[in-house]
Order: sequence, then C-alpha cells, then structure tokens
Amino acid sequence: MKKMKLLQGMILGGFLFLGLFFLPSIGAKAASVTMDGVRYWLIDWDSEAKGHAELDPDSDLSEVYIRNEVEFLGKSYPVDSFWWDEDDFMVDSDDSFGKGWGQADLKETNTAHESLRKITFAPGITVQGRAISFKKLEEVVFEGEVSYMDEVSYFNCPKLKTIVLPSSCGEPVYRSEFGIDIKRCPSVQIVADESNPYFRVIDNDVYSKDGTILYNVTSSAKKYKVKDFVRHIGDYAFNGNNTIRSVTMPNSVQTVGRYAFGEMKKLSSIRLSKSLRKLEEGVFLGSKKLKKLTLPKNIKRFDGDFGWKKNKFEKIVIRTKNIKKGFFYDLSKKCTVYVRNKKVKKQLRKFEFGGKIVVKKKKG
Repeated sequence: MKKMKLLQGMILGGFLFLGLFFLPSIGAKAASVTMDGVRYWLIDWDSEAKGHAELDPDSDLSEVYIRNEVEFLGKSYPVDSFWWDEDDFMVDSDDSFGKGWGQADLKETNTAHESLRKITFAPGITVQGRAISFKKLEEVVFEGEVSYMDEVSYFNCPKLKTIVLPSSCGEPVYRSEFGIDIKRCPSVQIVADESNPYFRVIDNDVYSKDGTILYNVTSSAKKYKVKDFVRHIGDYAFNGNNTIRSVTMPNSVQTVGRYAFGEMKKLSSIRLSKSLRKLEEGVFLGSKKLKKLTLPKNIKRFDGDFGWKKNKFEKIVIRTKNIKKGFFYDLSKKCTVYVRNKKVKKQLRKFEFGGKIVVKKKKG
C-alpha cells in the first residue's frame, strides 16, 4: 500500500511539474485581439493550426476586411478561416439547425448585424457557418479563391446582391449537404462556377449538375412549379422560404428530403408527386398555413413525426390502402383524416392518431 501511495505521489508530482513547465509556453502561443471590427483568435506560426476570425459584435463599421495574417506584439500570426456568429442567433445552439430555419431567432441582433454592408476576405480565408440577419449586407468579396468549409448559407439578408458557389463546393453527403441554403435574400443573384462538378443554378435556384436534384429554392414567386426533370427534392430545399404560397410537384419527383417544406410562412397549398412512396421527418414542420393535404396512394411510409404541434392541419386525405410505417401521435386531434378503408383506419389508431377518421371509399 505504501509503495502504491508513493507511486501515485510521484505521478502526481510529475504532472504538476509538467504543468508548471509547459503552461507558460502554451499561453504564449495563443492570443486574441480585436481590430477594425474583427476579432482574431491567433495561433503561433510554430503550431500546425492557424487562427480564425469573427466579427466584433459591437462594431458599427459598414465595411470590414478579414486579414490572413495579423501582427500582434511584434509577432506575425497566420489566419485561415472566418466564422459567422450563427450560434448567437439559434434558439437552441445545441440542436443548431436540426429542424430548419425555425431554430433561428430573428429578434436577436447586435451592432455588427445592423451596420455591416460589405465584408472582404483576404486570399486563403475559408468561410464557415451561417450568416443570419445582416440587414444591410450587400457584398461578400473574396480577394482570392472563393472558399467555404461545409456550406454556403445566408438567411434573412435582404440587401445581399451576389453569392458565388465556387468550384471547391464539395459533393453532397445526403442529398442536400454540402449545404447550399440561401433564403429570405430577395435581392440575391446566385452564380455557380462552371467548373463545379456538383451544382448548377437554374432561375436562381440550386440544382445538382444534371438537374435531377433540387437543393435550394431562393425563388420569391408566389406560385412555384417544380421543373419536370427533377427526381429528388433535397433536405431543407424550401425550408424558410417566406414568399411561396403554393407548390406544384410533377410526378417525376420520387423523393422529398427532411424538413423540405418546413417553416414556409405563406405556404397554403401543395400538390405532391404521385411517385412518392414515403414522407421524411418534419417535411412540413412549422408551415402553419398548410391546413389541407392530399397524400397520393403510393405513400405508405411516414418516417418520423408527421403532424407536429407546430402544424395546424384540418383535413388530410390518405389514398393508400395500406400504411407500412407511421408516426401520427402528434397530429392534432382537431384534424380529420379521410381514408380508403377500415384497414387504414385501424392502422392510424395503431400509429396513435387520436382524432376523427372518416372512411370514404373511392367512387366507381
């Protein structure tokens, strides 16, 4: 026992010695400094990592420049990334963007968001995160190659003029990511680099290179008709669009991604493709004006909660003769669901729908 305690004491003493020896040098290798409306988190040249930049939330400058090298206390520090302050504008930063733009707190603001008109990035700077609610932002300028880390995302920036999707935008991971998400930017013109192998822009909306996947709908039209060469609608594709009132989907569409039609403040009508076989999680979450819905007969699976307390469905027509999977427990009891047979009625009860169900057989 004494030997064990002696060994423990030696180990603890060793850690204390190492801490006292190395902590000062670690402290010397890191620093932060604010200059010209930008806060830089700096790391010494001797480190493999490089520093990053953020906006100073208290800055009232209309133009800021993001440096790729900062002089501080007689030393030079490299900077290779810029981070938007999205976490300050999310209702739940832990959940971040999981349920779409309903997570964004548009009442949140700071001086920088009220003042910034132009931001310029020095060569070698990569942009990360989502730019949310910059009321005066017009220009995003890259002096070198346009570079984004995981997504190109701008939301509620009403004066933003142009966004370029560079050749470096990566391959989508799950139908919609590498994330392209540009919404509530009515003045923006989206341009895709011709050499990008994954994305193209048609009528200011973002598609896969071959046009079969619709990734992002920036359109400010009141009535939106999905083009008939589209086969898949990506996750969050329409999410957060606040101008579209109705969507017509051709039968060419085979899948619709998660939260694709969520948080659409004016959406009141949608015609779904007859080729759809399932609805993904949260596909209409937060689109409260959508009160009536007809589900084509091939839709037999509902992956994830269907109703959600944030929706206000009053009438849903289910045309399938057999539901293979469903989650209806959160669908309001005020909603009346019309079905084709007693089998589907029984299945709805099994899937915990507690509202009124009407069996209405197809005539003829």
